[in-house]
Amino acid sequence: MLSPYDDKNTAGQHAHQLDPKEGRALQLPQDADKIENMLAKGSGYRIFLNRIKDENWDKRMLKLYEKNIVNYLLTRTRF
Repeated sequence: MLSPYDDKNTAGQHAHQLDPKEGRALQLPQDADKIENMLAKGSGYRIFLNRIKDENWDKRMLKLYEKNIVNYLLTRTRF
């Protein structure tokens, strides 16, 4: 999962919380070659770009999935 940060300190704090081999902090453009290697076909890596900021993730998820959630509940449960 790629998580963009506005500043290096916030990215460093997140990287520090990760367990060994759980992730690493890379910075563009300095680490572009490392990222390119990770994106190469057959590398074994899968990429997901996390664009949701922690402050409002619940509101964004509700906006994106509210209709699907309501439809699921209406068809699979008894209201």
